[in-house]
Amino acid sequence: MVLFATLGSNAAQAQTGTRPSFRVAWTDTEPVIDGHLDDAVWEEAAVVGDLTQVVPVTGTAPTQHTEIFVLTTKEALFFGARMHDTNPEEIVANVMVREGFVFFDDRFQIVIDTFHDHQNGYSFEVNPNGSRRDVTLEGKAFQFSWDTIWFAQVSVDDEGWTVEIKIPYQSINFDPESDTWGINFSRGIRRNSEEDRWADPHPQRFPSDFGNAGIMEGMLGIGQGLGLDVVPAATFRHIDDPLTPEEDTRADFSGDVFYKMTPSLTATITANTNFGEIEADSRQVNFSRFAIAFPEKRDFFLQDGLIFGFGELTVQDLAQSPENGRPFFSRRIGIAQPDPDVDLFEPLDILFGAKVTGRVGNRVKLGLLHTLIEAFEDIDKQNLTVGRVAMNVLGESSIGLIGTYGDPEGRVDNGVVGADFLYRNSFFLGDKTLTGSAWFQRSFTSGEDRNESAYGGTLKYPNDIVNWKLGFKEIGEGFNPALGFVNRPGIRQYDGTYRYRVRRTGYLRTFDMKVEGRLITDRDDTVETAKLLLVPVSIENSLGGRIDFRYRHNFDRPLKDFPIPGNVVIPKGSYHYNQGAVKLSTSRNRPIAIDLTLGGGQFYDGTRLFAIPHLTWRPTPHWLFEASYEVRDISLPGGDSLTHVARGTIGVFFNPDISWQTLVQYDNVSNSIGINSRFRWIIQDGRELFLVLNQGLDVEDGVQRGRTEPLVKLSWTFRF
Repeated sequence: MVLFATLGSNAAQAQTGTRPSFRVAWTDTEPVIDGHLDDAVWEEAAVVGDLTQVVPVTGTAPTQHTEIFVLTTKEALFFGARMHDTNPEEIVANVMVREGFVFFDDRFQIVIDTFHDHQNGYSFEVNPNGSRRDVTLEGKAFQFSWDTIWFAQVSVDDEGWTVEIKIPYQSINFDPESDTWGINFSRGIRRNSEEDRWADPHPQRFPSDFGNAGIMEGMLGIGQGLGLDVVPAATFRHIDDPLTPEEDTRADFSGDVFYKMTPSLTATITANTNFGEIEADSRQVNFSRFAIAFPEKRDFFLQDGLIFGFGELTVQDLAQSPENGRPFFSRRIGIAQPDPDVDLFEPLDILFGAKVTGRVGNRVKLGLLHTLIEAFEDIDKQNLTVGRVAMNVLGESSIGLIGTYGDPEGRVDNGVVGADFLYRNSFFLGDKTLTGSAWFQRSFTSGEDRNESAYGGTLKYPNDIVNWKLGFKEIGEGFNPALGFVNRPGIRQYDGTYRYRVRRTGYLRTFDMKVEGRLITDRDDTVETAKLLLVPVSIENSLGGRIDFRYRHNFDRPLKDFPIPGNVVIPKGSYHYNQGAVKLSTSRNRPIAIDLTLGGGQFYDGTRLFAIPHLTWRPTPHWLFEASYEVRDISLPGGDSLTHVARGTIGVFFNPDISWQTLVQYDNVSNSIGINSRFRWIIQDGRELFLVLNQGLDVEDGVQRGRTEPLVKLSWTFRF
């Protein structure tokens, strides 16, 4: 703590250095958001200075010129940008859907630190098709599924493309007493794999690293009106399950209320909420002896959801499973898993939910969440509560507390308390970044007499050329956060990662070398699991294509027999085994993109071969065809396991606000096909219509119809 305090003091001194800045221009006349910068009011706007190239040639002038204009009224913030392009026919714009991943397109991004505390804020990103993506940011954590009310329109012409953006102040939280916000702008020119940035043009940091952002002044006087959003919704659905048998047709009426108690603090109430319109989970086949989980997608929990983050225990792997030891994981609320051996889930209605989230002043953030969940099978209605508070310290760092109470399964009385310290210094050694964390938790479970404590920490140097991480955690045998996620108690875990990068300006842009290790012991220091990953070379070209080679050594010592898919049992014992893989990804600049992973080697006391091809075809921005296939062939003395997982997606995008996507998934573990067809019409931000069909098919003995659930949902935001 003394070391971090000293480094934090140095960081605070460094933050007083010169940064680019401007003063926002005020107006009483709103520009028309149509993608054309032809309104006379733009002549009154503040003009932002030139951008600087971040990659491929750091610190040089961009290959194309960008003009940015900023206006404000009392109710909303407006941005206009002209992206000049001497070859507009080479603009890359493949994505056309709200919340689309536009990183592989030309794009314009705004990030704003509305409390100017260098720790949290918002990102708004637009591509030349008008596809919009909004993200909330807390330290190094991102909430990509966050969705708020804002407006953007674009136009493309023979000089490049332009964008106009309107962000109502009622859609974001801010400190009404602060005249100064942090801000940064970024432009991506995809054909060059180029990023240009207004402030902090260093490749080891993101535009969202607010400790290095520029400054926007003149924000005193903005307001949010009454600060009240009322969102009634009607859901009509029919359920027909021939295996239950269950058949039901019903109409459900629900509602959300969002009230800005202050411009920085929001109270939210939801009643009788159904989340049937959310996207389906990607199916996963679990070959480990530990449970996995799936990411949160529900709006009620995503709104200010990062405030409840704790100790950097966040989503970290390809299965989107949270880190072992996380005290709160909202996916535990309102989603039942009827069969613990199958990773298929059934959503439950939230009969009532309430939360208060936001900030008090510009130093303290807090979150309080309470939900009442409907009964399921033999589980009664459950009241579940979580609270979180944290205070900014040492410039970019924070110290906080968390507490939870309730068990979604209704089996025991359970609660958790925890404390964490998150450190960040964006000015370490001048222009480098150093981060760290330390945390402690204890659960309280009725009838539990084993050790219920857990603690850990990390130290990271997340920079462009050299990037390393050290981590440790210990989790007691009885640690049980019923509202969190623990899949391996009673362990000590040691982690280390080191990556070195060589940057070039030619066709081959980066060469990465990486080593990653993990050692897990029991609490008596007997080794249970060890993993060593070597990536001797990973090469990326100027178009974003990549190839890497991987070698992995594994050691595992299961204390009892455990099954894997295919009704094969791996006996207890000690196993050393080695695997190799190669992964190839082609450029996303073109209509067709291919990802291919091939690998194989030993697997416990047998062998494993696997192939994972993934094909994406976008013949035009209005169409998407996507297919992936995972096959794993495992041969063991106790038997063989051959698993298949197939996914196919067809997307039709009429415009950025009207889309129809159908996802079809099959796996031979459950021997079922799942179809999720989802039509979404954003009539206006905050006013949406969903038409959804979920169809299950059992293919174990021929094709038999499973659960059928068509759904229609209309939600309508009234803003006061």
